[in-house]
Amino acid sequence: MIRCRSIRNSLLKRCAHQPANRRGAVILEFLLVFPIVFFATLAVFQFGLLMLTVQNATHAVIEGARTGAMLFPSATENEIADEIVVAMNRILKISGVEIGEDGTAAVLIERGASSSITVGTLPSGDVITPEGASPEVGEVRVSLCFPLVNVPTSNVGYARPVPDLLKWLGISFAGAKFQLSSRALLE
Repeated sequence: MIRCRSIRNSLLKRCAHQPANRRGAVILEFLLVFPIVFFATLAVFQFGLLMLTVQNATHAVIEGARTGAMLFPSATENEIADEIVVAMNRILKISGVEIGEDGTAAVLIERGASSSITVGTLPSGDVITPEGASPEVGEVRVSLCFPLVNVPTSNVGYARPVPDLLKWLGISFAGAKFQLSSRALLE
C-alpha cells in the first residue's frame, strides 16, 4: 500500500511538471501537423465535390438518352432536343450546370448516323467531339460537355460546378472539361 502511494505520488508530480516543459513541443507539433491535416481535408472536400458533380452529370446524360429514345419516333428533332435539355437541366441544376445558350454546358444529340443537334455553347467556345463510333440506325447518343471548375461567364458571373480549392497549392482543374456520352435504342 505504501509503495503504491509513493509511485502514484511520483507520477502525479511528474505529470504536474510536464506541461510547462512540453509547451513548446506541443506548439511545434501542432504547427507541423496542422497544415498537412488541413490540406488533406481540403483535398478530400475538393474531390468529393468533383465526384458528386460527375455522378450528377452521368445521371443527367443517361436520363437525356432515355428521354430521346422515348420521343424520337413521334416528334420533330427540335421538340425532342428541347425535351432532352429540360430533362437534363432538371438534374444538372443541382450542380450549378445549365444547358442552353446562356448556360455553362452544351449537349450534342445524335440520331443514327444522319442527324445531330447541338444545344448550348461552352464558355470557352469549344465544340463537343464525342469519341467512339457514331450511333447506328435505331440508336440515339446524347453527349454532355462542361468545364469542371469555376469559369467566368457573361451572364451569371461564374459557372459553379466545382470550386477550384487547391489551385493555390499548384493542383488546378482550370482547363479540365467533363465530357460523357450515353446511347439508347429508339423505342
